Amino acid sequence: MISLRVVVEKAVELKNAVTATKTRKRLLMGLAALAALQLYFVREMLAALLLFTMLFIVFAAVALFFFVVDFAGRRTLAWAEPQTKVAAGYARRAWSAAESSTMEVGRKVQQRWNAQRQHGG
Repeated sequence: MISLRVVVEKAVELKNAVTATKTRKRLLMGLAALAALQLYFVREMLAALLLFTMLFIVFAAVALFFFVVDFAGRRTLAWAEPQTKVAAGYARRAWSAAESSTMEVGRKVQQRWNAQRQHGG
């Protein structure tokens, strides 16, 4: 005959086995859900990293462009300054020569015109 104690022990073992199986299933489902959430979070973080990396590259390219333009402009001005001083000296002398010759020609024309008026022309 089976004693009541053996029946109770068997019932407790069965209950523990069922509970352990349910607990194990629930634990595995919870871990799977956590893993899925972590994978989603990792995908979101990688997408954000990719977007911010592209944005950084665009800003870095714009900054590099302005740096190169500024550097080239400074080099060009440093190179052109001595040539422009020389060219300005030539232009100043040429302007002065043109101005003096124009004044001389104008004076001669004025003298001829006055001489022709006086002689009855």
